[in-house]
Amino acid sequence: TFLSNKLNNNEFVKLGVMDSLLTYAWHNNIEKQKFYNSQKWDSFFAKDDVTVNIINNMLINLSLGEIAEVKGAATVSEAYKIKELIKDEVDYDYKIHLKFINTGTIDRYVSLWDKGKTQYIKRGYYSPVIEKHDLKEMFPKRYIESTNSKIIVGGMTKVLECYYDEGIYLAGKSTVIICNSKVSLKYLMGVLNSKLLSKFYKTYFNSLSLAGGFYRIGAPQIKQLPIAIGNQCQIDEVVEYVERIQQCVIENKNDEIFDLESKIDELVYNIYGLSSDEMRMMQESH
Repeated sequence: TFLSNKLNNNEFVKLGVMDSLLTYAWHNNIEKQKFYNSQKWDSFFAKDDVTVNIINNMLINLSLGEIAEVKGAATVSEAYKIKELIKDEVDYDYKIHLKFINTGTIDRYVSLWDKGKTQYIKRGYYSPVIEKHDLKEMFPKRYIESTNSKIIVGGMTKVLECYYDEGIYLAGKSTVIICNSKVSLKYLMGVLNSKLLSKFYKTYFNSLSLAGGFYRIGAPQIKQLPIAIGNQCQIDEVVEYVERIQQCVIENKNDEIFDLESKIDELVYNIYGLSSDEMRMMQESH
């Protein structure tokens, strides 16, 4: 805390991390009005002014919560009841079953269901499913959510990891689901899986960081993410790239996936109005 008997006429607030009692390790100069109008200061601790400006300029866009419905996939009490209904079923029948997915089985654009063990409340499953009839009887609202199109977001990851589901998965308690969107869900998924949105999350919600570079990711935070909606041409282009990635996932074309993700990243930078210098800096920081 700094105390002074002089009127502070500075245009900026200096905010940073100290190396010692007298010297800064690094600091940023934040416009006074922007600083005092902000309710959240995490982003001001970014190690450079450019990132601070990019993150705060992104906030002029609508929040995801204003565009789509964002909610946790299950309450704690629901989670334990759902656990009782989960079965390991190799002979999965989409007419009878819903696949069960959790944070550990979600990657960007990819479901890792049956590719390894799914951990859920101290148990491991290899092909976890739940019968639609059982879910509908016990949790009719969750049944409706599960059988409709949605984005499923991993709940504890190093970057945002979102998967598009056409209505064949029940999401576990540690995930977030996005549905009933005013814009294409595939467009939203392309934006959310971009490097820029992960950078925003890690900077804006820096105080939620955990050991090992992981972040707590929940519905309250996902709702706040600023979503720039491009023109129809840009939206269509993002959706096209997303659908091509989905096809590449099926065909195991990993090199092509990398190239398509890079194209989405460039599109997202443009949609959010980043300058060429800002784009270059964002690319170098990843």
